[in-house]
Parts: sequence; structure tokens; C-alpha cells
Amino acid sequence: MERRPQGNLQRPRFAEEWLVAVLDSLSEGVLALAADGSIVAANPSAESMLQFRIRDLRAAHWSQLRWHVTDEQGTPLVEEHHPVAATLADGRARRDQLVGLLRGGTVARWLNVDTHILADEFRGPGGIVVSFGDVTGRIRAEHQLRDQARRLADLNAELQRADAVKRDFMSMTSHELRTPIVSLLGYGELLQQGWDRAEESEQREYIAAMVRQGRHLLRLVDDLLVASRLESGAVQPQREVVNVAQLVDAALDGLTGWPRVDVDVPAEASALVDPDHGRRILVNLVENALKYGSLPVSVEARLKGDRVSIAVADRGEGVSEQFVPHLFERFSQASTGRARAARGTGLGLAIVAGLAALNGGDVHYEPNQPWGARFVVHLPAAPAS
Repeated sequence: MERRPQGNLQRPRFAEEWLVAVLDSLSEGVLALAADGSIVAANPSAESMLQFRIRDLRAAHWSQLRWHVTDEQGTPLVEEHHPVAATLADGRARRDQLVGLLRGGTVARWLNVDTHILADEFRGPGGIVVSFGDVTGRIRAEHQLRDQARRLADLNAELQRADAVKRDFMSMTSHELRTPIVSLLGYGELLQQGWDRAEESEQREYIAAMVRQGRHLLRLVDDLLVASRLESGAVQPQREVVNVAQLVDAALDGLTGWPRVDVDVPAEASALVDPDHGRRILVNLVENALKYGSLPVSVEARLKGDRVSIAVADRGEGVSEQFVPHLFERFSQASTGRARAARGTGLGLAIVAGLAALNGGDVHYEPNQPWGARFVVHLPAAPAS
């Protein structure tokens, strides 16, 4: 067998035409730069991806390519952080640098960039070669998968919240609806069994208790219906000019059996609101103050530009800082103080927020000074006549 001579093996040399043909056939872009950053050569793929002609920019500085890029998160990179500029500056090759190619302020395509150092055996660094492939399809597919994963996570979280709301609803109905029904049945059976023997005063007491429990039950059912209609978008406000003082009076008239509420409302204050919605907003806020706060409870209104601000305040414990973000959520219940003892549906403030938004307003909570709670609803003021 013929033995090959031992010794240093040199790299084969190829004709320039052959190298040009290979570079021209590559789908990757290839760009050759001198040590000073001037453009030496480029293949057709590089010209196509970077949108330039080598015959126009040969010997020009590479920055004239206007090759503006972003990082993987889409944040634009300053020129010194560009893979090409960094390699020219420190003489270190880069591998697998993912950048977004900017066109008109948006990422037109994603490129995977490699930089290679060219060195002359006697004269040192002789420039760099930059190769870059279009990986737009892969990156966009990854982005879509991440977006789908986020949407699935959001959907899963929403389903979990829906399950929690369902559990809260079942817990609330088992207690809040059961209590008045049991009371109604109890008083009804007492009257049924001993009507003839009961004193007139006892009969009146039983009937009054049944009426109270019936009204309470009706209110609970009404809250559930309103909350459901708000959730489904079935509530449509019929807004009109309403005198705020009259609106407050109408709300307080419906609160029979409650302590006195202090009122400070300018006679000329008028709001553009659905009267029924405005009344329910005030009823819910005042009831909330009376149930969970402490006396005195007050209602005041002020005109502020094109808005009417109506505040309902009490002198109770106020709302804990941890619970404030959940105040206007459905079925939310504080776990301490009077709020824990005076249980309800947890829908009152959610209904207030929903009706206020429907009428072009909003509501927020703020601590009362020096102590207590203060709920402020802002509604559009009636236009000046």
C-alpha cells in the first residue's frame, strides 16, 4: 500500500470563482469587513436581507447599511452593542446572537448573527466576516407558542377565579338566603299554630319581623339579579338631569329603621345619571356605612368642574390596607372587625362600582379623617343651562 508522506498538511486553495459561486448560493447572508469596518464584499442573500447593493457601498463604513437591530426582547440596541460593532471593537467573535432587524420602527425579521475574525499570519487582524441567517419563522412561532401559553395560563386563572366566585356564591346563598327564609317560616308557623292564643302585640311583632325578613330576602335576590345583569352587560342607563339633594332624600327614604344620617348637599347640585342607578348607588353606600362603620354617618356632595362628587363617610374602624384592593370585587368580605360580624352578600360595593361606571363615573375609597371610612362616587355634572 502506498504511504503518504508525513508532514504539515496545508489547507487546499480554491479558485476565486469557485468561492464566489459557493457564497452566492448560500441562503445565509455573508458580509466581509475590513479591520476599520469598511465593507469589502457581500453575497446576494446579505444584500437582500439588509436591502443594499454592494456596488453602491463597497469600501463604505458598515454603519451606512443602517443595520439597526433590537435584542431578543425587542429593545433597540445602541450601535456599540451591535454584534458587528462589538466584534470590531474588542476582536472577539460572537456566536448565535439573535437580533431583530428594524424597519420603520418595527422588527421586520429576526436574524441569527455570527461574527468571525480574519487574521493575517504576519500583519495580525485583517477584518471580520459576518454571517446571518433569517430565523423569523422560528422566532415568530416561538412567540406565538409563548402567547398561547400565556393565554392558557390567563384562562386557567380565570377559570380558577370563576370557581372561587362559584364557591363564594354557594357559601353566601347557603347562609344569607337561608337565614331570612328560616325566620319567615318560623314566625309563620308560630302564627299558624297559635294565632288565636297570641296577644295582639305578639301578632304585630311576628308580622313586623316577617316583613323585615321578607324585605331583607327581596334585597338579597335583587342584588343577585342586578349583579348578574351588570356582568352580562344587560343594564342600560337612562341618564337624565337629577337634583342630587332630591336623589339623596329618595335614597334615605328607602332606608327605614336605620339611624339618622347627616346630609350636606348644595341645593343647586345636579348630576347626569339614571335616577334608579343613582338612588341604588347611594342606598348601597349608606347601608354599607351603617352596617360596617360607626355613627355618625354623613352624606355630602360638592360640584367640581364637570363632576359631582358625593361622599358617604362614617367613624368606624375603616378598611384595612390589605383589603382595600378587593373592596369593589364581587362577594368580597373583610375578615376582621364589624365587617366580619355584619355579614352580607358582598355585592353592594361591586354594584356601586358597576353602576357608577355605566353612568360615566367612578368610585373610590379613602380613609376618613381622623378615623373611619369614606367612599366617594364621581358622576357627570348636569350641563349648564
